[in-house]
Amino acid sequence: MDGTTASTGVRAGAPDGGEAERVAEVARSARRADDEAGRRGVRRVHRISVAAGAVMLALVLVTSVSSPSPCGDLSARYPPIVAFELARSERDLRAVFGDGRRRALRCRQTLIRSMDTVNTVDLAVFMPAYGLFLIAALIGLRRRGYRIAIVGVGFTGLALVADVIENVCMLGLTPRLDPTSTWMAILPWATGVKWLALGAVGAVAALALGRGARRHRVSAAVCLVTPIATVAAIVRPHDFGPVVASGMAASWAILLLDGLTQAFVRVE
Repeated sequence: MDGTTASTGVRAGAPDGGEAERVAEVARSARRADDEAGRRGVRRVHRISVAAGAVMLALVLVTSVSSPSPCGDLSARYPPIVAFELARSERDLRAVFGDGRRRALRCRQTLIRSMDTVNTVDLAVFMPAYGLFLIAALIGLRRRGYRIAIVGVGFTGLALVADVIENVCMLGLTPRLDPTSTWMAILPWATGVKWLALGAVGAVAALALGRGARRHRVSAAVCLVTPIATVAAIVRPHDFGPVVASGMAASWAILLLDGLTQAFVRVE
């Protein structure tokens, strides 16, 4: 084969400029399609989170309006349901439910029915709602490149399991409110795991958002309120129990706002 023939063969076997450009354009189109599919997936999962968050907020509003009054000397700023969760002794139970004497018996019976209703709704609706809200929000963060967010999914699952046990304990306690019962012995452990796991979710959200754009730094700082509040409430429930729900709400509000932004405004 002479030089002319070899040169011609090479030219014949190689794509011309137009063909190379068409191949490159196909590859770019495929990448754009993949990117758009990824963005749609992120929007979809954040919309699921926002929808679950809306259910959760509706339940919080309803329960805050119809929240029962304590029968004992519980502080006015301490939500009775949280005080019941964090009860550790007979004195703590009496602060919520009163002493059970004839004068306060009707109040106690009414409060027990209200607590049982709240815990039943919590098991049936609120737990699935907040579980889906947190898991979808964290998966959305993970799909946006914040790998640590997946750790929060595990902590959410742990919190849900502990929350179920906590509610079962409270439902088991209300018939007699016996501070020496097995239910009372288990309750502090279940409550502690639940609140600490939810605090860990807040910490994971803070770490994830703190690694993002500068505008997320304030959001990350707000999320850190949650682990601080939950640890403080477990260590000193009488002092910090009244604010633990607000502390937890800090990171949940940030995740909800982030979800709304990603679901509808399409800004990273």
